[in-house]
Amino acid sequence: MNITRMTEEQIQSMLGDLLENSEPRIRKVQFQNLEQTVDCEQELDISLLSDVTTNMSVELGRTELSVREILELEVGTVIELDKVAGEEVEVFINDQPFVSAEVVIINDAFGIRVNSFLETVEE
Repeated sequence: MNITRMTEEQIQSMLGDLLENSEPRIRKVQFQNLEQTVDCEQELDISLLSDVTTNMSVELGRTELSVREILELEVGTVIELDKVAGEEVEVFINDQPFVSAEVVIINDAFGIRVNSFLETVEE
């Protein structure tokens, strides 16, 4: 149907009472009731996530260096960090703080012992 060739009567009959009744038609929206899909009392099965890999890093401490100081670094240079030896370190999972831990030595290798889980801040 080509609307450019329609007569005014054809357009009015097609639109019906929309042209006669200029008041908007308002209806109250009806929503379906929400139902709980997961029982909060049950433990969730996270076995599907068991083989997902993440990045884990341990931060021993931080320091601030100028570009000049970085360019002057040599083999054997000692960089002082803002933490004392034996102080707790932070463990990050995918760059997010996860646990506080202490550094331990296991058969000449470094390891960490988890002391507490850090509270996450929801953004």
